Amino acid sequence: MSTIALDLVPVRALNQVTYCPRLYFLEYVEGVMPTNEHVEDGLFQHRRVNNPELENKTRKDGDTRRTRSVSLSSDRLGVTAKLDLVEEVGGRVYPVEVKRGSAPRDADGNPTVWDNDAVQLCAQGMLLEEEFRTAVPRGEQFCAGSRERVVVEFDEALRNKTLHAIETCRELSARQTPPEPLPAD
Repeated sequence: MSTIALDLVPVRALNQVTYCPRLYFLEYVEGVMPTNEHVEDGLFQHRRVNNPELENKTRKDGDTRRTRSVSLSSDRLGVTAKLDLVEEVGGRVYPVEVKRGSAPRDADGNPTVWDNDAVQLCAQGMLLEEEFRTAVPRGEQFCAGSRERVVVEFDEALRNKTLHAIETCRELSARQTPPEPLPAD
């Protein structure tokens, strides 16, 4: 294994570092990854996505091509990921991330995504852009709990937040001690 591969940040870690830098440090730097009912349920919900028999196999459904468990890495971005699902429709490619819970709601009651989930999805889109050499302006999150798909636009602000999360992972990984816990508010 090359030293470059060792330095790649797992895209799923961007979710943790955006949610809570201390959580990222404990899980990815110190290697403390507790298993609880939420983790177990997430693994159960991902059973089809993670099925080795379906990995990297493309299926056509009408005008849509779906490929499950696609592994991508980028030395330029410094990240690596196994994408749950890549969809191609009308010449456009985009990632679909599967989450175990229900979609959160905005002020109008419409389904939305958490910021940390959006960062994770955006990083997947940026990996697809590099792999396919095409713009990937959006992705989708499938919420298994509510059986809803939510579109996430990869605007400049989200892309910058994603790049910042990658840099934060690198900075935290170089530390000897975890950051302080987030304030209880």
